[in-house]
Amino acid sequence: MTDVASKREYDKIYYHLHKERINEYNKKYYKEHKEQINKQHKRYYQEHKKAIKKYTKKWYEKNRDRLIIQSIKYNKKHRDSCSKSIKKWQSKNPEKVRLYNRKTKNKRKRELGYIELNEKTYGTVGHHIDNNHVLYIPEEIHRQCNHPDRETHRKLVLEKLQSHGCKYNVS
Repeated sequence: MTDVASKREYDKIYYHLHKERINEYNKKYYKEHKEQINKQHKRYYQEHKKAIKKYTKKWYEKNRDRLIIQSIKYNKKHRDSCSKSIKKWQSKNPEKVRLYNRKTKNKRKRELGYIELNEKTYGTVGHHIDNNHVLYIPEEIHRQCNHPDRETHRKLVLEKLQSHGCKYNVS
């Protein structure tokens, strides 16, 4: 165990002393072997696809909040370039834009009220228990009960909340 620790310490010191030379060598090596490296990466990804996806999903769930905050900060700081890239994407994907706009219009046509029954807290989303009343519930529960039929969705959420010990009346 001490040999490994001392080897790590030695490598760390060696890297700091020869950082520039090591980086130059790595750049040169990458340029000369770029295709081979890319093939190895692709092969590794194909062989370990499930494990990589599982790890990535787990990592995203663990770091989701941090990534959202980073994204918001970046978008505020680089508003112009973000809006340009959005417009560019929209011009390349008119069908997806049409679908998005249709969904947005339909959402507005539903005429749902917004009478809040409890306070919004971190990690909660608004759930319409009827056409007027909104109950803030954990986002995870709301996502698990996704269903295209509104009434079925409401029943699923109610069952899930009751199984977690939450009680509310829909009358």
